[in-house]
Amino acid sequence: MAAARGMLYKGRLCCMKKVAFAIAAHPDDIELMMAGTLMLLREAGFELHYMNVANGSCGTATLGRDEIIAIRREEARNAAALINNCNGRGHEVPTPT
Repeated sequence: MAAARGMLYKGRLCCMKKVAFAIAAHPDDIELMMAGTLMLLREAGFELHYMNVANGSCGTATLGRDEIIAIRREEARNAAALINNCNGRGHEVPTPT
């Protein structure tokens, strides 16, 4: 059994869950700028969460809005699975219409 880690609160040991939450503006930002840090945090026992605020709908001049959103979402999910060793928890911001 792992040793309890935490902090004292009113004389009691409170175990603190190790969680990291990466938030980025655009698809690919987390993968390009934070992936290495997130992988190190995962190896240190952190639970990882991530969220792209934008959905990538303006990231192309050749594909339709719905098509590029679906592509960017799938790319982000695949990258999250690799970064988080298939245990990722992604958070999506609703797409405005």
